Amino acid sequence: MNVKQIEDATTALREAGEMRWGGKLRKLAELSETSAKGKKVAQDYFFEFWCFIKAISAFKAIESTSAWKRAGPELDYAVWPLKPGDPENFSHYEFEYRDDVYCVHPGVSATPHSYVGDYAPDISIRQSALPESRGAVVAMWDAKYRATITSRLARSEVLTFLTERELLIADDPEDQALVDELAKNAQKAFQLSGLLTNGDFSTEDGAFLKTKKIQEVKSFGTSNQQEKRNRDPSMEAPKSTATATNSA
Repeated sequence: MNVKQIEDATTALREAGEMRWGGKLRKLAELSETSAKGKKVAQDYFFEFWCFIKAISAFKAIESTSAWKRAGPELDYAVWPLKPGDPENFSHYEFEYRDDVYCVHPGVSATPHSYVGDYAPDISIRQSALPESRGAVVAMWDAKYRATITSRLARSEVLTFLTERELLIADDPEDQALVDELAKNAQKAFQLSGLLTNGDFSTEDGAFLKTKKIQEVKSFGTSNQQEKRNRDPSMEAPKSTATATNSA
């Protein structure tokens, strides 16, 4: 996965119109130049956006209708965050499932359902709600870029994600139909909340992750061949639901 692939993949977001990033409303080309100089924007940001694009593609398999929502009606372009911020300040994707509307947000703030604090999953599905309520989180993912694809997810990253998942997701019975639909029909990487990495699994036991309702996805976006193999049930690994996922 590289900047060229990100630029190519943004064709999937044409419905959102021209795009800008952050408070300075920079274009993707500007971010690429900044990243190349080793300033402000790192490669892991591009990986996060890649994962967001892939998530939207995955959710198209289960939606009935969908639409892009820009940050404000006066804007003729989409605005995506460079760092966590209020959801109402950034664009998002909406889809309808069984007459309920859900929002897919990039890395914007979420309010825990049972704890005082503020967190910002890289990707989250939330109940459609007024901006001030921010919407309850239904599912969430964090993207973890590795400079070396053999590098593992850190155990601390897994435990941090687990804590945030328990704080942010209330497991509302009203959303169970969508959760079940994701588990059944979404691409394997997005069947369960979890961590996405172009590197390798952590050392956490897959069975433990499953009891906590999260999974790990390895080798994500590293090559077309690996992506296809990772989604092939015949390539299942002993401690995971598939070569790419660690949750069983």
